[in-house]
Amino acid sequence: MTGTVEEEWYAPNSWPAEVPGLRPAATAFSAACAGVAEDLLRVAALALDLADDFFVSRCTGDTWTVELDRFPARQEVGTVLPGQLRAGPHTDAGTLALVDREPGSGGLQVRALDGCWVDAPFVPGALTVNAGDLLARWTGDRWRSTPHRVLPPPVELPGEELLDLAFRAEADPGTVVERLPTPAAGPTRYEPVTAGRFRRSRSGSVSVG
Repeated sequence: MTGTVEEEWYAPNSWPAEVPGLRPAATAFSAACAGVAEDLLRVAALALDLADDFFVSRCTGDTWTVELDRFPARQEVGTVLPGQLRAGPHTDAGTLALVDREPGSGGLQVRALDGCWVDAPFVPGALTVNAGDLLARWTGDRWRSTPHRVLPPPVELPGEELLDLAFRAEADPGTVVERLPTPAAGPTRYEPVTAGRFRRSRSGSVSVG
């Protein structure tokens, strides 16, 4: 990444002219998710015996991103190589992520504490919520940032295509993230780091294998 933090985090959006309805739909989705994320961060703070605005006061600059992730069908992409995934194992870099998922056989998996990969439960009408790396660092891994991946399209369902909508809440670039001075925090001690520096270190960390 190059340029200032502001240039990297607040780059202009590029809206495709051939899909005129995308901008208003994405804007409405973003606003709704921002409200949900703020509510969840307030609940998280109270659960840790902190002031309810502890996290939201450190996430004031609209530091969030929205992704529309399309996972094409096997019949569209052709042969899937051994070990190739729709999205390789990764964690979410920010505070938390909200994912509106479609059900499917080639879907989301999370890595359990024993190292095994398990299918993430799908509940119709519900969002999947992932704790991010910043929240894990703040809480000393009491709330872990769980590695997850997206499986390739199955052979027996060559036409399966999935679309996920992901809202990723971050923190203000200058916010120092360090283990909370509270008994509610877990045992892991990370070195203090600013959210902006950590985000730079995580850029480009997701692969397909």
